[in-house]
Amino acid sequence: MEKLLVILDASAFSNSACLLRLFRITVEGYTQKLENNDVCFGTAFHLFRKIFRDKGDCGMAEGLNVAKEYFIKTPMVVKPNKTYLTPLFLMRICMEYAEKYVHDKFKPIRVKTKKWITTNPGIENSGGFIEVEEPLLELKGAFPYYVDDEIEILMAFTIDEIGKESNSIVSICDAKTTSVWNIKEYLDSYELSCQLRFYKWSLLKYAEAYPESFIGELCKNDIGCFIDGIFYKGEKANVEYKRSNVMLFQDDPGMVEFNELVRIKVSNLIDAIQLSKVSAFVPIREGILNGACNTKYGLCNFFKVCSAVDDTTRNVILDYNFIKKPYNPLKFNESD
Repeated sequence: MEKLLVILDASAFSNSACLLRLFRITVEGYTQKLENNDVCFGTAFHLFRKIFRDKGDCGMAEGLNVAKEYFIKTPMVVKPNKTYLTPLFLMRICMEYAEKYVHDKFKPIRVKTKKWITTNPGIENSGGFIEVEEPLLELKGAFPYYVDDEIEILMAFTIDEIGKESNSIVSICDAKTTSVWNIKEYLDSYELSCQLRFYKWSLLKYAEAYPESFIGELCKNDIGCFIDGIFYKGEKANVEYKRSNVMLFQDDPGMVEFNELVRIKVSNLIDAIQLSKVSAFVPIREGILNGACNTKYGLCNFFKVCSAVDDTTRNVILDYNFIKKPYNPLKFNESD
């Protein structure tokens, strides 16, 4: 029997208030056929940001072209209240962001790595490795969390940036594009949000597994986290660029509580997977009781499925409104 691989990340855990939703996404592999335009807008900005943070002004034209091409060519669902998210608006935000942070004191850490350079494209294996310094931008990683004879669970992360100011601590930076109005409340909310804590926890766990890695070296000292916010409010309104304070999560300094929360959730998911292997079991609709059916971004994506009258109808709606493919956050935004 082929072993089931389940990959979990910060986004998956953010959806885990309802175990059924987590199961649908990470085990069954259900995902929306098309992303909403505000999600695609954020992805396009991140493509620009990575190039700009690496190359500065020299990367402006390249970053703008990459972001614009992605946003124009990607099929998406346009939200009625987000029609102003156009390629022109994207270019505006990218250029304003670059103007604000061109002399940013916070800079990505660069690590030495070996990169293969091809000397003759017409000859197979022609070339060699050279040592280069790569910035810690859009850093992807994964590590094993649980393995048995039937199931393997990996923890995965993609971190926008790891950097520091001179004479300051290393920090994880997570960029967010959003239309929320209360900026202070939004930034403060990340003190108790899963995402930044998951990133820090992941680095610490990765360092435990691979102490000789550059992540192991970084984790010898404390690591902070902050949000790099881009707040838009409409086509003609000013866009605000604000960052949160650096968060150390001193309420859980060793990530002991967070580690236990992860352990409990993973244990529940494993129990659900094992039951599903011997029956037609899926978890019950926990959102009916705990409010997970209505998220801070609106109704859960599976709301119409769960509100159907019976399992047969729910399965029909699932197959009509979603596609199935393995949940792998390390391959998000890559073409199939």
